[in-house]
Amino acid sequence: MLGDGRLSPASATRVESLGATLRALHAETAVGPYPAVVPTLRGQGWITGLASYVVDADDPFPEGYTVRDIW
Repeated sequence: MLGDGRLSPASATRVESLGATLRALHAETAVGPYPAVVPTLRGQGWITGLASYVVDADDPFPEGYTVRDIW
């Protein structure tokens, strides 16, 4: 949006949602030869669930696998 002129470097946007997010462009910079921005994000978050992950002792792929590993 900055690249096509819809936002200025000093602009901020507010997204009305449960988290009431405020987004702003903090700084302009470059990543190699490409122009870039450093954003600032503010909002709220809530814990909506908890999970536990375990690795079975008999798991043949305890560290995971990719399709290339099995084809």
